[in-house]
Amino acid sequence: MRKKIEMSKTKRFLIESSYDLKWGIRNIVHFPKYIPKILKILTKEHNSIENQKYFLSIVVTIKNESLYVSEWLDYHLMIGVDHFYIYDNGSTDNLLEIIEPYIKEGLVTYTKWEGNNQQLVIYEHALNSYQDDTKWIAILDADEFLVSITEQSIIDFLKSLNSNVAQVILGWMVFGSSGRLKYEEGLVLDRFRMHAQDTWIADSKPIIRPDHFLNVPIPHWVDVFGQTVNEKGEKLRRYPQTNTTSALPMPKSKFRINHYYCKSWEEFESKRNRGFADHDGAERTKNDFLDHDQNAVIDHSIDAIIQKLKEKRRMK
Repeated sequence: MRKKIEMSKTKRFLIESSYDLKWGIRNIVHFPKYIPKILKILTKEHNSIENQKYFLSIVVTIKNESLYVSEWLDYHLMIGVDHFYIYDNGSTDNLLEIIEPYIKEGLVTYTKWEGNNQQLVIYEHALNSYQDDTKWIAILDADEFLVSITEQSIIDFLKSLNSNVAQVILGWMVFGSSGRLKYEEGLVLDRFRMHAQDTWIADSKPIIRPDHFLNVPIPHWVDVFGQTVNEKGEKLRRYPQTNTTSALPMPKSKFRINHYYCKSWEEFESKRNRGFADHDGAERTKNDFLDHDQNAVIDHSIDAIIQKLKEKRRMK
């Protein structure tokens, strides 16, 4: 389901309440295993020790995406990201060669990580290992770009949040193929300019305070000790599911995650061959491409950044 289903406020409230109840029961069941982490968090808060080297970092799991990773890194450096935790989950291309300059500059921490279905394990490892190094960590893929739609930067937004906020959930904006069938040289941000309507229901990604994380159940939501909010500062009690009759599109008027799921058909075929990082044995199908090949709106919201990015890369 990708479009909002119209219904009365009462009916939507009742459906949402049932999911709230299920999520609440889930939290109660899991609470005992969270107690040691909560006590550790409370002790840290009592001692008020903050000595992180970085303000905002990104953790990413990568497999055979060397064609795209330098653009992805350069873009996020331009918008204020301080550091990247790159987990190489079985790459056979020249990924390490491409990111070596970033490693030497101290911008990337590289970890080689073997095995299938490792994405959630990797995220837990990063949030545990680097919580003393960075105040915030965004969980992104290499085809996801964190975008500001207004003049406010993501850094200023995070700094404006109350201290009890431990997670921000930002909505996907799914970009289609723009009618392209073959790979062409150039920036992903420049080649694919067409995306879904704002009302199209898509998933989301989290930015987390790693020193407040408890568990990573899915790549789109982290259990945290503290409040979870959206871009409007509205509190979220649970993961905003997208496959329910009561689902609503995430707000995306300030920030969004540009998700270049398809790219061209040729590139999607390559993506299919890589498989899923969090679903062992699952396969992407032609219907996945058709579902995500959303080309309803031409986007010019980050034209200025794209131009600066091109200039920066020409100077390398």
